[in-house]
Amino acid sequence: MALTKKDMENMGKIFATKKDLFATETKLDNKIESLESKMNAKFDNLIVGQDQIMSKIESMTMESTVSAEQYKRHDAKLENHDKRITALETQPAQ
Repeated sequence: MALTKKDMENMGKIFATKKDLFATETKLDNKIESLESKMNAKFDNLIVGQDQIMSKIESMTMESTVSAEQYKRHDAKLENHDKRITALETQPAQ
């Protein structure tokens, strides 16, 4: 059974030709590039957001450290005042 010209034409309708495959490849390449650019934009936004969060965390850490140091100084002053007041209260009245 040999292929006729009509069979060859029908095969062109059923099966993809090189031209069809190249066109599909081009469409897929364009879609992939579009998807990559969208993903890059999303990841850029994500990274910017993470940078902002890290900046705030660093700021809060610094504030916490400063607050802890201030607390220690105030606590030492209060302890000193407490000792002085106790000493004054225990002195006999003149």
